[in-house]
Amino acid sequence: MTDLVSSTCLVWRLQGQVWSDSGRARGLDTDQPTHLTWWDLRSGMRVERVDRVLVCENPSVLEAIATAGIEVAVICTSGRANLVTGQVLSHVAESRSPMTTHGDFDWPGLAMTADALDRYGAKPWLMSAKDYERVPGSLLLKGSPVESLWDPELAAAMRQRGVAVHEGGGAGQDHRRPRVSIEAFGAGG
Repeated sequence: MTDLVSSTCLVWRLQGQVWSDSGRARGLDTDQPTHLTWWDLRSGMRVERVDRVLVCENPSVLEAIATAGIEVAVICTSGRANLVTGQVLSHVAESRSPMTTHGDFDWPGLAMTADALDRYGAKPWLMSAKDYERVPGSLLLKGSPVESLWDPELAAAMRQRGVAVHEGGGAGQDHRRPRVSIEAFGAGG
């Protein structure tokens, strides 16, 4: 790590506290989308237990949830989780807040979902073969296949269809309307 501010974790409605070098606690102000850094986490962090936390891969999903005003904590990995994001996810896991995770329907997305399930105890959200089959997509699925142990039919369906579907929509699609149904999440989906 070269500095304390370059690597970030984008969050929305995450509740908790971080400590300064002097040991003084301050509450997280995440009523707006907020980027946490190592600077914020370096002296400690505590996350309050909440009903659920959504972990998403694409910032457009967090933006859509924030814009819709859905009262749910969101952590965006912005692709593969960096060290700051991993630390925040660890603190959420320690708080015993139920986490659900969603990512792209591509091989890296499946690998990141599997990692979140294994490392942080998250549950998949809208990451089944049925979910994949009902969304349109036109991107060629590339890379080395990854198994989806939470739903073995998902990886099989992806191999058969050969199409990747990105969480944020993809080229030519309105980024404010991500492919995932944020309304379903707000309603308990």
